[in-house]
Amino acid sequence: MTQWIPGWTTRRPEKTDLILALSGSGVVKAENGWLHSGDSDLFEGGLPESVSLGSYDGRDLFVTELPESGLGDQEVIPLRDALLMLSDAPADMLSTGFQVWQWWRDHRYCGRCGQETGFHPRERAKWCDPCGLPWYPRLAPCVIVVIRREDRFLLAKSSRVKRHFYSLIAGFVEPGESLEGAVHREVKEETGLDVTNIRYHASQPWPFPHQLMVGFFADYAGGELVLQEDELADADWFLPGDTPPVPPETTISGRLIRAMENEISRGGIDRCCALINSALALYPSDVIVVACNTASTVVLPHLRAMTKVPVVGVVPAIKPAAAKTINRRLGLLATPATVRRPYLDRLVEEFAGDCRVERIGHPGLVRWAEDLVSGIEVPFEELNEAMKPFREADVDTVVLGCTHYPLLLESLKQSLPSVRFWVDSGEAIARRVAWLLDQAGQRALAEGQ
Repeated sequence: MTQWIPGWTTRRPEKTDLILALSGSGVVKAENGWLHSGDSDLFEGGLPESVSLGSYDGRDLFVTELPESGLGDQEVIPLRDALLMLSDAPADMLSTGFQVWQWWRDHRYCGRCGQETGFHPRERAKWCDPCGLPWYPRLAPCVIVVIRREDRFLLAKSSRVKRHFYSLIAGFVEPGESLEGAVHREVKEETGLDVTNIRYHASQPWPFPHQLMVGFFADYAGGELVLQEDELADADWFLPGDTPPVPPETTISGRLIRAMENEISRGGIDRCCALINSALALYPSDVIVVACNTASTVVLPHLRAMTKVPVVGVVPAIKPAAAKTINRRLGLLATPATVRRPYLDRLVEEFAGDCRVERIGHPGLVRWAEDLVSGIEVPFEELNEAMKPFREADVDTVVLGCTHYPLLLESLKQSLPSVRFWVDSGEAIARRVAWLLDQAGQRALAEGQ
């Protein structure tokens, strides 16, 4: 197993060493992996000025920068893309390399007297002889926080970043400020909310340009969302699994979001099992139905381990939809969590392998359905825009992969008038429940009541 071990040496690289090559704001990718050998053709003019990063797989590792003009057809991957989009990227090593090289480049001269700096004799620092002053790599502490409000948590979309991720509230720590104080201030400034029960979770170096991201959980304490428009374009509370696109788990924001989803889900599992157990004590039952796709994937094993009463879950009705479609083009409308589940891939492969299946996982549909029950009209323009991929794919059959979505059926039909078949799991659930009641000898009694 290859491993990067951070370290430091003042010697120059040799041809037997490994080189992390940067160019501008990107990484010069090697043919196999992310590191170049010191004897690579990339350095045929001689090894450039380099800085030690430690060792990788037993070989000394250095970082350097190459001019864009001499790279030819070498692939250069932007650092941010590598960290956000590529699962095989060695994030910690790349982050450290960028920060160390930027420090080395920016501290060639003493910031006090202007004299050229050299190596510190004992540690990773630039040294000014006239001043007797070391210059260490710069770190800027930043807080980043995921805020919980009952079973939902806050996600926000930056007004400055073009990527369509929703992420977390974050900001730099001010002089004289504690980390917890920075959390309070940043949340209040950007969202208008108050928080409590701030607790540390994890940290991550982030080389844009030299942050140390310190991650926290916090609980909602009060206030209404009032966004700082030059920082945030949008923000809302989301259920676990029903989120818009979020950063990957190579980032601390992605890991914080996943950890909060797991915390809420664990609490939801325990609460669900306790509620069902209490209900069974009051109302002895022959069948339990979990009428939610996302909840079914999470809670079914725990419920079935808890009780001998048969438990019926819900899955998207791919099989009956594949039997109905004429042009072999299916649309699956579900929550973001459901469209990403591996079990859905298996359903499609098994029952709709000859069909084109277009998936839409939209985080707003559940909220619109709940609002509709409360008397709030569906935002049709937003819904119509969300259904655009189905129109472009010319689907003739749509699977409603969430038990909320039949509430939106009239609006969906208005948006997609060419769809011939609308399929949900209701009939299949009813048949399964009827069969289980037959087995228990209770169906006639149920129908009589």
